[in-house]
Amino acid sequence: MAEAGFAPGVYQTARRVARYLGSNPDENQDMLVRMIWWLIELRQTSNCLSMINNKMAAKTIREAFERNGPIDVTR
Repeated sequence: MAEAGFAPGVYQTARRVARYLGSNPDENQDMLVRMIWWLIELRQTSNCLSMINNKMAAKTIREAFERNGPIDVTR
């Protein structure tokens, strides 16, 4: 499945971020795969986890994911 060949933790991070955004990663595999590539390509893993841990708005992560851009942490 999607976790094959990815760095340790990226798959689980993608699942956690997807759940934070209100999506069920088990039902929405397409979003999960897109999330994994987004996290890797834009190196957003630590930004996303930091924002989740600090209880910052899911809206910021969702907007960045949908536009395929980096998270603006200066807001």
